[in-house]
Amino acid sequence: MRSSFNKILLSSASVALLALGSTGALAGGFASRQQSVTGQGFSFAGAGTSAFGIGSNFWNPANITNFEGRRSEYNINLVLPNTSMTADRLTNSTGAVNLFGPAANVPRIGSGNINQGTVTLSGHNSFQVNDWLWLGTQSGFPFGSRTKAAQGFSGSMYGTSTVVRAFALTPSFAIKANDWLAFGFGLTGQRLNVTLNSGSPGAPALAGIPTTSIYGDGYGLGWTAGVTLKPFQGTEISLGYRSMINHQLDGGFDQSSATGQPLSQRLVKVNVNLPEIATLGVAQRINDQWTVTGTVQWTNWSRLGVAPLLDRTTSVPITGLGFKYRDEWFYALGAQYQLNNAWKLRAGLAYEVSPIDNENRGVRVLDSNRFWLSLGAGYKWSEKLEFDIAYSHLFLQSGQVNIVPAGSPFNPGGNPAFDPRLPQFNGSSKGAIDIVSVSLKYRWDDPSPSAAPLTKKY
Repeated sequence: MRSSFNKILLSSASVALLALGSTGALAGGFASRQQSVTGQGFSFAGAGTSAFGIGSNFWNPANITNFEGRRSEYNINLVLPNTSMTADRLTNSTGAVNLFGPAANVPRIGSGNINQGTVTLSGHNSFQVNDWLWLGTQSGFPFGSRTKAAQGFSGSMYGTSTVVRAFALTPSFAIKANDWLAFGFGLTGQRLNVTLNSGSPGAPALAGIPTTSIYGDGYGLGWTAGVTLKPFQGTEISLGYRSMINHQLDGGFDQSSATGQPLSQRLVKVNVNLPEIATLGVAQRINDQWTVTGTVQWTNWSRLGVAPLLDRTTSVPITGLGFKYRDEWFYALGAQYQLNNAWKLRAGLAYEVSPIDNENRGVRVLDSNRFWLSLGAGYKWSEKLEFDIAYSHLFLQSGQVNIVPAGSPFNPGGNPAFDPRLPQFNGSSKGAIDIVSVSLKYRWDDPSPSAAPLTKKY
């Protein structure tokens, strides 16, 4: 038993090391929902329930009590975004002079496909100790974003490229109290890396705008907890919670001229609180073929206001990282059809209320309310080995980008990214995202003969 558990931990560590190179914002703000390929086939309806397999461990650590023995799951997601931003208006800091006009002749250049294609990975493991205690691990990227604007983008002074990457590892345990109640708890260690670059679009009239780079990393600790209820035959209710995690990022703030000459280099620090997540998931088995699922999820993005960027030596504020996000809500419905002993077919749809709207949208995280459509399938090769595949298309609502001061008719409350030393920028955003995902699920021990159903291949 100890040898098998060591193999599971080693496999989890290997996936974690591979995942260190991946990022991707696939939920509201810069969160990533891609923690389960099975769940993606449902549009993540039923998060935290056994319908997702042990991948539900991310949303509810109590879920692993639904699975006997020692198991692992590895997920790979290919994300193909097509999102862009137009440059509609560029004026001086007071809004009085049109910089696209003859006064400055700044070229009008959009962002191009600003969100970068990427691969994201995640891994899950569960280990049944006895008939009431389970141990688990989960690794992946709960937050991440990577954007890069086209050369000469008219809004470059507010962002040319962005990398946000939060890797988390969560060991957990779960206790099965009886046939209808289980609960779980886990501790999350998380590392956050951030790099934010900006600069002049390259026009002679804006040559005085310096190129800046803000970068840093830091570690944080959090926790997760959940409960699974089965009040009726075929009914499963999951309540899961992931806590806020505070990160103090230590790094640097570098500035150089438009010609590349260094102007200043300072050591900086900033506190970033990544939000807590509460998830309600439901799965209802209708009969031997049909199961329906649902999810309601809340993410406390409103805790992100403006994070002061401080000089690490003097603790004097240099600038601020403006967010002022609103809370995110996610609603999903899904269904699964058991075609035969080997195949399961899934579908789902979801609607996501983004934390980013027309009042706080900048050029770094191009997000908006989105609608999900998903299809998925699972194939049981044997009692030990299963494969899943899923495809999702995300329709992003068109939005406005108004980086202006308070009192502007374009955005009366003002955009948190606005800097009075820089021009005002107005644009519009649109986009869609395609996601193709595959997973491998493996059971390390041999199923007991009494628990192993007969499997017929087709």
